Amino acid sequence: MQTFEKRMIANGHQARYWLIVDSEDGNRIITFLPGRKELHPVITMKFSVRPGQGEASGFDLGDMVCSGELGEARSTGHTPDQGMMIYLSVPLLLDCLREWLRGQTKTLEFIGADTSFGLTFRKEKRHVSVASAAGPIGTASAQELAETVLRASEQLAVEALASLPADDSARPDYLAAMSAFRSFHEH
Repeated sequence: MQTFEKRMIANGHQARYWLIVDSEDGNRIITFLPGRKELHPVITMKFSVRPGQGEASGFDLGDMVCSGELGEARSTGHTPDQGMMIYLSVPLLLDCLREWLRGQTKTLEFIGADTSFGLTFRKEKRHVSVASAAGPIGTASAQELAETVLRASEQLAVEALASLPADDSARPDYLAAMSAFRSFHEH
């Protein structure tokens, strides 16, 4: 995905426009946004545990939702079901993103644990683009993306991690991945 900025005159008014194209699909135009001084891409993420699974376990199913200015990807509402083992998938996402953001690889294909739900992250010149199999989701700076994913993982930890049994190995793994990502993000 690439983003272009152009000053144009349209209907007698000069304004700045943003063109976002899918560079891996023949430069297909995704969207054309008018008139903002600066494009402030925003990606949001939410992780949740599905209710009604009995006693909490590190293998509990849950969902991811990733939203942006171009679309949304969610693991809910699909046939076949795309719910994932959320307490294993979030640490996997944190670890994969940490290594990818620090490395030179341009693309990261993330697929959650025991699901077909996935997200594709691509490093562009000034930002990171996020997409799913259904299409583009949005863009953000690497810093904004890291902050978004860290906040969502911390929120799930506050809301649900304490419900896991003390001897469930998913709990320390989750906390270790979050701690490593936080250290990476702060430096």
